[in-house]
Amino acid sequence: MADPAHGKEEFHKLFGGEPRIFRAPGRVNLIGGHVDYNEGWVLPIAIDRACHVLARARADSTLRIHSVQFGETVEHRIGAPRGNTHHWSDYVRGVAWALGEAGAKLPGEDLLIASDVPVGSGLSSQNLPGTISRPRGCGQSPTSPAR
Repeated sequence: MADPAHGKEEFHKLFGGEPRIFRAPGRVNLIGGHVDYNEGWVLPIAIDRACHVLARARADSTLRIHSVQFGETVEHRIGAPRGNTHHWSDYVRGVAWALGEAGAKLPGEDLLIASDVPVGSGLSSQNLPGTISRPRGCGQSPTSPAR
């Protein structure tokens, strides 16, 4: 989603309302693949690709998630059994589950996810769903370490 205005138009069509826009840069690890989560040394470099999430809180406990890449919208209730579906939305559901297990009181969300980081390319983006949950009153300050 090179143009956030286009993403806002799509969000309005799908969900209505005014979203907040979050961006996580794409990255490549020049050294340290798979050791960053094991406290190893890494050298990630930001690239000119990014993942955007447009988000708006809901009054209920429903996660409505739309993927621009997959052209699909799914709904899940926060706290419902997760299962193991191997679906693209499992990542977002997993972040919500982990935050709930840590004691966070999560609101429902309408989310539109758009990324120009190529799937299966060996590139990645930062943990955007985890990042946007912090300013939403999830029991941690923005500077506290993740668990």
